Amino acid sequence: DLAADHENAAALAGGLAELGWQVTTPATNILLAAVPDVGVALGQLADVGVLATGMAGQVRFVTHRDVSAADITEVLRRLKSA
Repeated sequence: DLAADHENAAALAGGLAELGWQVTTPATNILLAAVPDVGVALGQLADVGVLATGMAGQVRFVTHRDVSAADITEVLRRLKSA
């Protein structure tokens, strides 16, 4: 449901911030992260199996019904290990 999507986006934002990412606080299920080079960041994310897109010079993450809280935990684990 949409409330769970918003919670997952907030959890992702918090975890990314702990890892040093510059993120906005999501008001919805969309999270934007400022990075020095979007192409490099997207490549690094893809290398660890995390899908995201570029938008307006930032990395755009979207949570939805197919993304669980466990998936968010796994994304953060992969990024910590990278």
